[in-house]
This record gives sequence, structure tokens and C-alpha cells, in this order.
Amino acid sequence: MNVMLIIGWFFLITSFVVLGLGVAFVLALMRASETERRHLVNNAINEMVIFGIWIAGFAASIGVLQGKPWGRWMLQYFCIVLIALCCLIAFQKGYTAWKAGERSSLIGIAIFLLPVILACGGAIYELQGPEAAAWFARP
Repeated sequence: MNVMLIIGWFFLITSFVVLGLGVAFVLALMRASETERRHLVNNAINEMVIFGIWIAGFAASIGVLQGKPWGRWMLQYFCIVLIALCCLIAFQKGYTAWKAGERSSLIGIAIFLLPVILACGGAIYELQGPEAAAWFARP
């Protein structure tokens, strides 16, 4: 099986699941108490940006599966943005845990961050290789 198919399907399924969970969480917050709804309204811009990033990842994975040249650079960009966002969140949570003296939660943060960096870094590496060039050059 071609590596581009694996990468495309992996990010397609992952994006679909994450988008579905995001919609479920937003709907649950809309039905929750006034405090949770206020939290959703206050963070609406953040939520829309996150949804946009995951929709871009979904579209990019479709582009990769179809062998479209734009899918290649779009999925690389998605992976770079995802790594940056996850690192920022991990550092924020890690700093908060460190200040609170909860050093053991740093292991959980690393367990969250490591697979994201490995999957996205591996995808970026493979999308720049010769097999990807052949995949995207086919008619």
C-alpha cells in the first residue's frame, strides 16, 4: 500500500472524528447551564478557528488521497499548525501544573504531545519525499 494512502486516510479519519467530537461538545454546551453557554459565547472565535483548522486538515487529506498538488502543501501546513497548537497548549498546561506542584501530570502532557509530533512530523517528512513526488505527479 502506498504511504500517501495511509497518510491521507489517517488524517481523513482523524479529522472526521475530531470534527464530530467538536460538534458534539458544542451542542452539549449549548444545552448546558447559563455559565457553560456564556463560556461558549466568550470563546466562539477560538472555537471557529479550531474548527477551520480541522476542516482544512479534512480537505487536505482528501486532496492527498486524490493526488492533488494542493493537498500536499495544505496537509504539510495543517501538520505544522497542529504541532504548534499542541505545543502551545502543552506548555501552558505544563506551566500551570508545575506552578501547582502537580509534577506527575507532566507525564500525561508528554503522552498527549509525543504522538501528535511523531504523526505530524512523519507525515511532513513523507510528503516531501520521492514517493510523494511520484504520487502527486501521476495523471
